[in-house]
Amino acid sequence: ESFDAEGVERGVRRCYEIAQYLRDQFPGAPQTTLEVQRIKENQDVGLSALEAYSRVLEGRATTMLEMLRSVCAAAGVPVRLG
Repeated sequence: ESFDAEGVERGVRRCYEIAQYLRDQFPGAPQTTLEVQRIKENQDVGLSALEAYSRVLEGRATTMLEMLRSVCAAAGVPVRLG
């Protein structure tokens, strides 16, 4: 038995097309369970991305502060940072 990734992808695209067609035909219909779940997951993913970005920025700021201290020390300038 072989796995047909292209066939799965075509099927997924077709499902999205059908879902869009139904949304167009019935604009007042409520969101599906899948759509609600995706919205919730996207919020979780967004929060995770924001936390990761924050950690990266903190690491970069620490590196920059260390470099600034090194430059000031080499120049003989007293520094009191952080």
